[in-house]
Amino acid sequence: MTNLIPDINLKTVINQYFSRSEDAEITKLDLESIKGYIYSDISSLGKYICSVEGLQYATNMTELIIENNLLTNIEQLTNLKNLNTLFLNNNLIASVPDLSNMNNLTSLLLNGNEIKDISPISSGKNLRFIKINENRVSDLSSLSTLENLRELRAMNQDIEIKDVIESSDFYTLDVSFLKDINGEIPSKISPTHLGEYNSEHKEIIWDTSLISFESPSFTFESNDGYFSGIVTVDLIDVDQTVIIDDENLQNELIDILNKENNIITLKDMLKLRTLDLTNKDIKSLKGLECASNLYTLILDGTYVTDLQYVPSSVNYISSKNLKNEVNIPDDRLKSLINIVLGKNDKCVLTFNDIKKLTVLDEFANHINSLEGLQYAENLKILSLLNNKISDINPICALTKLTYLDLSNNNLKDLSPLSSCYKNISYIYANNQKISIEKSTNPQNNIFNLSLDFVKDIDGSVIKNITPCQNGIYNKEKDSITWSLDCIPCDVSFDFAGINNIFSGTVYVKIKIDE
Repeated sequence: MTNLIPDINLKTVINQYFSRSEDAEITKLDLESIKGYIYSDISSLGKYICSVEGLQYATNMTELIIENNLLTNIEQLTNLKNLNTLFLNNNLIASVPDLSNMNNLTSLLLNGNEIKDISPISSGKNLRFIKINENRVSDLSSLSTLENLRELRAMNQDIEIKDVIESSDFYTLDVSFLKDINGEIPSKISPTHLGEYNSEHKEIIWDTSLISFESPSFTFESNDGYFSGIVTVDLIDVDQTVIIDDENLQNELIDILNKENNIITLKDMLKLRTLDLTNKDIKSLKGLECASNLYTLILDGTYVTDLQYVPSSVNYISSKNLKNEVNIPDDRLKSLINIVLGKNDKCVLTFNDIKKLTVLDEFANHINSLEGLQYAENLKILSLLNNKISDINPICALTKLTYLDLSNNNLKDLSPLSSCYKNISYIYANNQKISIEKSTNPQNNIFNLSLDFVKDIDGSVIKNITPCQNGIYNKEKDSITWSLDCIPCDVSFDFAGINNIFSGTVYVKIKIDE
């Protein structure tokens, strides 16, 4: 049966909410029925939750608290429109997704994470309370647009930057990258190593002899005390010219850095914190790896195909609608294709890449989508046994396919192959496991299920049906009727198609229609 909650510890917490056994299967209807809150704190429950996958279906949930765990990605939560409270303190979250769909969200706590860029938080227009203490935030100015904001706490930030120390008796650091919610530099700047802060020029000056063997640092605090922290500077003692291969990228950087000549140095690159290249005619990022202080990179609508030059400091990257990219939403399928083609996982897969595929074989890797393979026009052998595939539409027009094995997946409909299956020499699609949910308004505890969703490879509704739980199969009406002792309950049936190609079991969870 399909597992909607892959994280075992999150599954345990949700089942505790329903007061049932920890390993009970959780359905979409279960998640939709959560109208209160889910709470997990390792200090009290000892649950090391790493993923919130599946919670995107909890669309009626109003509060979510997962603190002191191991979360890194919270993208799945962004469509929870009824959520008003989100506490994710003390996890490993490095980036915040767009919150524009979370119209009811008023309280957001993200203390003790790894966040550098908080600009996406500004999309949460109804936020009233925000706490982002103990992160790595240097710029709060994007939150100035939040008209409903009543309380903001951003204390004890721990910021690390790199800079070049030039051959001089003094080292000067521009601190204008620090901005409070009003876009102002915090008023209280206290350098270590006898550094002197010049508020007029917004810079700290150190004697280089005092910082030769230890990284300089300084603390900062805004007037209201709600934005504070420490900045540590990792100094590089040799400056150099940075070669930017892509002329359009070079021109963009020259403009952004306000350079009067065409020479870009390492010190220049270290000034970059965010970089938006949306819809720019850029094909290569080579040279950008030197921007070691960059934390947000937007590449939407560019021609970039190789992401290996993205600096490791970047914790949020957007690469939507790349001009040459084939959209492969399943990360495991994408990784498999990269391996087969001998490409780095950081590379973008292009149409030409996909056309090179002739054989694709992977067993038990939780692949759930074939989207993107519709462009694999030279694919001859496709074997993806024991995965989570439920839709074969993307491969129905692959004319060179001669061998297809999709046994042990979640397929209930082979009809997309009806016009081409006779050209495929070998087809195997047995032992499918399909889980569906049905709501009913029972009369005399009778439940009737139409079977028009189980279709054979020739497009017909499958006739070889074996009901379980004393169900009665009506071949003429393509339906099964069960007399039930109680609802909710679970029933199932087995099916087998023509020529022993397609078979499996359908599990039906029946609930009362509210």
